[in-house]
Amino acid sequence: MGSKGGWLFYGMGFGAVRLLREVAIALIFLTRLPIKIAGSFAMEDVTRAGWAFPLAGAVVGLIGGTVMAGALWL
Repeated sequence: MGSKGGWLFYGMGFGAVRLLREVAIALIFLTRLPIKIAGSFAMEDVTRAGWAFPLAGAVVGLIGGTVMAGALWL
């Protein structure tokens, strides 16, 4: 499983870039959001990104809540 022609978070650096890459991998794995990352990733990368699964759920919930609030406002 991976992303072709990605551009975001090139390489597997340390610090903030690595954390953002793991969050992006979690979002790609758990959703259908069209997020592109540089290169591809293996199941080991998904395992390493497991800590970000609740964060990915929070992002999806925030997007859904924002859409619902906007619809109710109309």
